[in-house]
Amino acid sequence: MSDPLARLEQALARLGHEHEPPPGWEARVLAATRQPKRRRWWWTAGPLLALALVLIWIVFALQPDGATSGTLALSVTYDNAGTVVRGAAPHPGDRMCATATGGGEYRAVWIYRYNKLVEACPGTAQSQGPWCRAKHGATATGVMLLDGVYRVVALTASAPLARPPLSSKYDDDVSGARDLHAEIRTTSVMVQ
Repeated sequence: MSDPLARLEQALARLGHEHEPPPGWEARVLAATRQPKRRRWWWTAGPLLALALVLIWIVFALQPDGATSGTLALSVTYDNAGTVVRGAAPHPGDRMCATATGGGEYRAVWIYRYNKLVEACPGTAQSQGPWCRAKHGATATGVMLLDGVYRVVALTASAPLARPPLSSKYDDDVSGARDLHAEIRTTSVMVQ
């Protein structure tokens, strides 16, 4: 008979022998857990950026000049010509710039002082002021301010808007534009 201690050692050595992994298992585990090759992010970003630029070009470059969408908007800004003044209100000597955007294909900006027309844009080549500009979906003009009450009118229509004569009055011009179904925005400015 054999020694009981030797038999026990042999039995322990054989224990779990049937659960031993197959040969080459370490290489398969390392291959399965290896990090995949990282894709270069610019391979995806480059084509996406090119597509975005083409879409932007299609949206903006293919529109006819001056064509915009949406409703008419009027913005009025003031440039105080370098003088230091108190408050945000406009003062005599400031330059007022009025800009109309949106609306139909044709836009105009009319500026009245004491209800009498002082500037209209667009106008004829002889009557158009030095600050009148109409391009890229906006029409803008400006005047040097004096004391008084100014009314700024922005108009838009599907047909060209006739420039009112310099002797015209605010109420007559605005009602005439309404008769032509023009969209109108107005604001008043007090200069002291």
